[in-house]
Amino acid sequence: MILIGICDNDCDTCNKLKKLLIQYSMEKNVDLKIQCFLSAEEFCKAIKQKEYQIVFINIVLKEKNGMEVGTELRRRYPSSITQLIYILDNIEYSTELFQNQPFYFLNQPLKWDALKSVMDCWWRDFGNENHLFWYRQGSEWKSVFIRQILYFRQEKRRIYVVTKTGEDWFYAKWEMIQERLKGHKFFFCHQSYFIHQNYVVGVTNTKLMMENGEEIPISRSKQKEIGAYMSKYK
Repeated sequence: MILIGICDNDCDTCNKLKKLLIQYSMEKNVDLKIQCFLSAEEFCKAIKQKEYQIVFINIVLKEKNGMEVGTELRRRYPSSITQLIYILDNIEYSTELFQNQPFYFLNQPLKWDALKSVMDCWWRDFGNENHLFWYRQGSEWKSVFIRQILYFRQEKRRIYVVTKTGEDWFYAKWEMIQERLKGHKFFFCHQSYFIHQNYVVGVTNTKLMMENGEEIPISRSKQKEIGAYMSKYK
């Protein structure tokens, strides 16, 4: 499921965009969960609770403008998977907005061909399963870029995913994670740690040094295997 947020003071624009996205989900056969916010304040409250994969924001809003809302989004999630798409009434605004790393701009009036093109670009770059690791926390599905994952750690029944920007947890079996990440240079150095090789900066007989400064233990049974694995990918 792809979680999408729309922030626009105009109810008609929200409804039209939602209708176009539903049309896209039916054509693409993908599950989109779309939430509309008619004020910047409402939206800024929502992003404190959840992380969206795609956000559409109108640059012209009443309480805060779209640039301020985009800045708040990036401040809260600096290396987020969230892709920001600005809705513009005046294309001259676009040159001022790149500081918030927008993925795309949509001009009013909203048209099917333009929306489809934007969503196809997003799907190509970010929607592919090879780019994202999805996990379920309660009733909510979440995702992180695989390239941002440093390692997974198991503590009792919980699996922790540690990324470049923090950590989160979920319930799953190691076998599921191992199967899902085949071909992505992850390996076990210990029964409780599944490591992304790209973020290992040093190795001794007993531990791995990670890019974020953490030291991860290597179990005795894994020492020879880890040495051979790291030599293979040097």
